[in-house]
Amino acid sequence: LASMGHALPAEYVSALSVFQDHAPTNASGARELIAQELRENAHIILDRMGDAPIASASLAQVFESYLPSGEKVAIKVQHSRIRRDFEVDVRSVGLIMRLYEAFDPTFQFGWLLPELKSCFEMELDFVREAKNCEMMAELLHGRPQFSTPKIFWPFTTSRVLTMEFIEGAKITDVASIRNLGLDTNDVAKELVELFSEQIFVTGMMHSDPHPGNMIVRPYKGTHKPEIVLLDHGLYRYIDNTIRENFCHLWLALVEGNPAKVEKYARLLGAGQFHKFLAIILTGRPGVERLSISRIPSRQEFSKLREEARQLGVAGMTDLMAQLLESVPRDLLFILRINNLIRSIVNTLQSPVNRFVVMARASVEGLASREALSKRRGFFAYLGHEWRQRKLLLRISIIDWLMWAGSKIKGIEQTVKNTIVKYTIKDPS
Repeated sequence: LASMGHALPAEYVSALSVFQDHAPTNASGARELIAQELRENAHIILDRMGDAPIASASLAQVFESYLPSGEKVAIKVQHSRIRRDFEVDVRSVGLIMRLYEAFDPTFQFGWLLPELKSCFEMELDFVREAKNCEMMAELLHGRPQFSTPKIFWPFTTSRVLTMEFIEGAKITDVASIRNLGLDTNDVAKELVELFSEQIFVTGMMHSDPHPGNMIVRPYKGTHKPEIVLLDHGLYRYIDNTIRENFCHLWLALVEGNPAKVEKYARLLGAGQFHKFLAIILTGRPGVERLSISRIPSRQEFSKLREEARQLGVAGMTDLMAQLLESVPRDLLFILRINNLIRSIVNTLQSPVNRFVVMARASVEGLASREALSKRRGFFAYLGHEWRQRKLLLRISIIDWLMWAGSKIKGIEQTVKNTIVKYTIKDPS
C-alpha cells in the first residue's frame, strides 16, 4: 500500500511508508541475536556496531558497523520474535479469512494466504537472500548502472546478514537525488530497464522493489545514476512459457492489437476476463487504440462495469478475485512489480515511457528463444532478424507518437489523473 502513490491519497502513502525502513526497533534484542548466531565472530561485529539501528522494517532492522579492515558494513538482523509472531499471524489471518468468506461468499481471496506464507518463509532465510544477491550481481555484470551490495559470508547466517554499506538516496527522494547532481528522468529510465530485463529476458525477478529497497548514487563520480538493489529475500523464477507469453502480450498491448491481446491473455489463464487483465497492466480502459494516448471517458468506465456484470460476477471486486485466482502465480508477482514501478516513476515525476521501454525488452526476450532459428537455416534466421527489426522500428514510431502527443497536449498526465479519479470513485 505504501508503494501505491499512483492510486492512493498522499496522506496514506506518507503514513505507511514509515514501515518500509523506519518501523519500531529493538537494539538490545539485536545484539543478543548476533551473539547467538555469529558465536566466535560476533565480537568482530559488535565491538564497533552502532547502538541504534539506522533502518528498520517489518522483518528486520539494520545496524552499521566496521570490519577490522576499516570497511563499513550494514548488519541486517531479524527481529528476535519475528518467527514466533509469523506463525501466530498466519493462523490469525487464516481464521479471519475463513470467517469473512462464511459471511460473504463473494470474498474469494483465501488462496492468497499460502502464497503470503511462502513469501514470508523465503524472506526469513538470510542465507537464501545472500545467494540471491550474488546471483543478481552476476546477471548485472557489465551493466554499470546497476549493482548489489557485496556479501560478507563469515558474518552471515539465516538470521544475520552482513553486507557492504551503501551510501546514497532513497529512489523516491527526489530532492536528495537532485542534490547528488542526478537527473530523476535518468533514474526512472534505468529503473524501468532494470526490471524489464528481469521480467522479459532473464526470468529471475527481484519481487519486492519497493522504494526502501533501492538506493541511488552517482556512478563513480559521474552525473550518471547507479541503482543499488537491496533486500534480495523475495525472488521469483518465471516459468519460460509464461515469460514468452507475457512478452507477446505486452507487445500486443503496445501495438493496440485486441486479437493478440485476447490470445495471449487467455494463454496466461485470464479466460473470459482477458480484457480486464489488459486494464490491470496498462491502467487504461481498452486496447484498441493503446498506441496513441487518449483520455478515458466516464462512459468507458461505466461500460466496463456493465461488461463485468454480463460475465456473471457480482461486481468488480468479485471479478478481480476470480481473475487473480485463475492466472499463474508468477503473473501475480509481475503484476505487483508493474504497479510498484509505475508508482515510483510517478513519484519521480518522470515522462519516461515505460510501455515502450518494456516493449523493447519483450522483443529481446523473444529473440533469446527465436535465435535458435540459426539452426533451421540461414534464410530462416534472416527472416527472424527482419521481423525483429520491423518490430523495433514500429515500437520507435509508437514512442515518438506518444512523446509528441504528450508534448502537445500533456495527455499522459491527464490520463493518469483521470484513471485515479474514476478508480477511487468506483463504488463496486
